[in-house]
Parts: sequence; C-alpha cells; structure tokens
Amino acid sequence: MKKTIVVLLIAALAVASAFAGRGALDLTAGAIVQWNGDLGTAVAGVTDGDGNFDWEKAKQAALNPAAWQIGAEARAKIALLELDSAAMFSKIENGKGLIISGYVTGGLSMDLLGLARLGLTIGPDVYFYTAPEDVPDGSKQFSIGTMGDTQARKFADYQAENPEASDFVASLMTAPLNLRATTDFLVGSVTIGVSVTVPTNLSFYQFDFLQIIPTEDAILRSRVAISAGIAIL
Repeated sequence: MKKTIVVLLIAALAVASAFAGRGALDLTAGAIVQWNGDLGTAVAGVTDGDGNFDWEKAKQAALNPAAWQIGAEARAKIALLELDSAAMFSKIENGKGLIISGYVTGGLSMDLLGLARLGLTIGPDVYFYTAPEDVPDGSKQFSIGTMGDTQARKFADYQAENPEASDFVASLMTAPLNLRATTDFLVGSVTIGVSVTVPTNLSFYQFDFLQIIPTEDAILRSRVAISAGIAIL
C-alpha cells in the first residue's frame, strides 16, 4: 500500500511539474551555438599536456569563430512530451555552397518549479547540401544519418527486406539515433540552456534498446551546444 502511494505521489508530481512552467503547450524558437567538434577534441583544446585545465587555451578556443557552429533551433513541448529540431550552417571549403546539418529528436522533458527544464530526447542527424556539386561521392544532397559503414550495411539489408521502400524511408529507419540530454533555465519567456548529444548505434531498424547505453568512445564523440530561445506560444 505504501509503495502504491509513493508511486502515485511521484506520478502526480511529474504531471504537476509539466503544467507548472509555461503551461501544457510551449513553443520556443531561438539560436544554437555548437562546438565544432566532439567532446574529446573540446577537452584536449582546453587542457595542457598534463591534462590540467588551461584558462588561456580555453579563452582562445572560446573566442575562435571557427570553433563554433551557429544555427537556429525550435522546440515544441506538450505536457511531458518534447520535439526538438535544429539547423546549423557551415561553409564548405573550396565548395560553392553551404552544408546545413542538424537534428530532429523527440522524447520527454520536465519543468522543475517553473525555473528549470530537464529533457532527454532521441533522434537522427540530418544533412543538406545547398549546391548539388558539393555532395560527396556515395552521399545524397539530403540525407538522414552519416551513411557510415554501419548505416550503409543496415540500409542495404533494409532495402533487400523491403524493396518497395523509398530511399528516404530506408535512411530514416537505418540512421543512427543520437541521445540528447538538455538542461534549460527558464527566465520569463526566455530559455537559456546547454545540451550534450551522444551518438549511439541504435536505429529504428533492428531495434536493440541496449545499444542506447553510451560507451566511453561515444561519450568522447559527444557534441556540446549552448542555446537561447524565446517562447512564442
């Protein structure tokens, strides 16, 4: 009986927290700045040869425009459910256009006393080349996932099992899914937060939930970003 009461109280607090912030429906749009590299590179860029934090190197890295990717982000939250998307723009060296890279993730988020928001979502990366001539061999102008060796193998297997499926569906089903953890601070209608995106080998095709558990290598390949947005709904 006591366990049942505890479970009901936790559930009630979770539901209440979903409505304690900006309401059941929240649509936020703003900007995102992502470190142009992975977490391992970022750590190496701000530490000395002995692994100690180096303020001078950190300052130089933070003030280097080439170290960051800038883009736009939109988030939609309905009660405990959240859908995030972002697009970041990069100039292709010796190319004629830009590459727009981003993500679409969905999952859960919870407001804490209307002051902070914790979220955990999952979804694939997406890429779009504005100039067709910049598309690398073996890739497409628009792609879901990086089409690395693992995805390429799953893609071929999926199409063999589902010959009627389009390339878009096959890419969506076989793209690696990233695990994205967010911590946001809510200041009126403004949201300021930090996120960490961890790559996994999980995909909708041949779904194995155990593959969502981050490995040490995956953590080092994580991407860190800072975002700021304003509630428009």
